[in-house]
Amino acid sequence: MIRTAFLLAFGIWLAPSLIPAQVARPQLIDQTAANRHGLARSWFAYVNIGGGRSPIVDIQFDAGTLFVQTGIATTHAMDAETGRTLWVADVGSPSHPSQRLGLSESRVAVVNGTTLYVLDRATGQVQFTNSLRGVPSTGAALSAEAVFVPTMAAQLETYSIVEDDHRNLANLRLEGRNLPQPAVSHLGAAIGSDRGDFGLAALSGMSMLFSTPTNFGFVASPAAWGPRVYAGNAGGLLYLFDDVGGREKWSFAAGSPITQSPVPFADAVYVLCEDLRLFRVSAETGREEWMAQNIRSFLATSPTKVYAIDRFGRLAVLSAKTGALIDRVSIPLFAFPITNNDSDQIILATDTGLIQALHEIELTKRISYLPPPPEPPKTEPTAAEADKAKAAEAAAPTEKPAVEDQPAPRPMPPAENPFGPPTTKPAEEENPFGGM
Repeated sequence: MIRTAFLLAFGIWLAPSLIPAQVARPQLIDQTAANRHGLARSWFAYVNIGGGRSPIVDIQFDAGTLFVQTGIATTHAMDAETGRTLWVADVGSPSHPSQRLGLSESRVAVVNGTTLYVLDRATGQVQFTNSLRGVPSTGAALSAEAVFVPTMAAQLETYSIVEDDHRNLANLRLEGRNLPQPAVSHLGAAIGSDRGDFGLAALSGMSMLFSTPTNFGFVASPAAWGPRVYAGNAGGLLYLFDDVGGREKWSFAAGSPITQSPVPFADAVYVLCEDLRLFRVSAETGREEWMAQNIRSFLATSPTKVYAIDRFGRLAVLSAKTGALIDRVSIPLFAFPITNNDSDQIILATDTGLIQALHEIELTKRISYLPPPPEPPKTEPTAAEADKAKAAEAAAPTEKPAVEDQPAPRPMPPAENPFGPPTTKPAEEENPFGGM
């Protein structure tokens, strides 16, 4: 009897530890708590992570779609407005590591082991695969014409998208050993190295447009916004490049290593440093607008507020104008953030597969921060078009008709009365029959 009671008590003590992690853990921010802090929950959803055996390894927000990659080599695409799953694709082997996803307007690049997979963004169907020549160091990047894959040998392997055989186009090299994931702008694919080289590869993947040395290595990936490319290095310097000549428009000294990618917008760029300082820097001048301390991650921004994760894992709400702390919201420590510079949505996720989207209660319509599409390139007219233009110019009259050159006729003077001036009063003033 005593033994039975002991076993029963031991079982009751042990039971909570046997409850699955996803049941025992709290569920991020509930609706009531969110409302107290001026937030509303847009949606929440679960992603299958194989019964807890393979946590989420990468989440990216891109142009209204949330892409989630798990440790069992599955890629999920979700509508960021509703949380609805668009498609799920098994890509590669679960026993091989998957690198960070590469995203473009129409495709998704997955590097699993030493194999490159390029998927259709709308359906998740694999369009083609290629075996890489080197060992990938991080995720790929995509332009409309090529795929860019950094390798451990500090080479940027490029593969054709437009050609039928999707051949290896070039192996572009920078000085160094490790390359972070490239960022594709309207100008090209930007890439830095741990030796301090920074370069821009052509969108075709065939060549480097420029390569310039700096004094410190690049640990974080650069970031692109339209034609602008921002890059921060381990020396605490943030650079802006906006042309293909390699001339920096400005540089900003943060004073501490920049180990996270910059977060650019139309009018400003947010920079996080190793010492947990967050800077808002003018996109036009490169000057500091404000600085906030004890910030670990950037989440999103609205017209009046900036949302971030502080050093203690809490949701920090800052003034978008001054950077002053407005509010703090407690969230589970195991939640990890998703940086969003496309809209005002705040997105959080857990290693158990729960994803939650929030927005400010006052904002009933989604705010988009996407850059405008690139202007079409100016092309020279073909020989046939040039001949046609010359013929039209030759056929056109060179002078205006003579009648147009003559002055307008002058008005005629009033004609004289041939009978002379009147000698009598008008009829209404003189009675021709005499007075009555």
